[in-house]
Amino acid sequence: MDPVAYFFTLQIENFTQALLQKGPLISSGEEGRETVKLIEGMYRSQREGKPVRY
Repeated sequence: MDPVAYFFTLQIENFTQALLQKGPLISSGEEGRETVKLIEGMYRSQREGKPVRY
């Protein structure tokens, strides 16, 4: 199985179990937000041709 597909499958299964059984999540919303911020910064840096600092 493709590692990316496997990872997303695990996340979806974990999210579903957390909702049904009120269990813990593999990753928090804060971690997801930081990941998106990092990726957006990489795109912005390439587009503007300079480092992006947060």
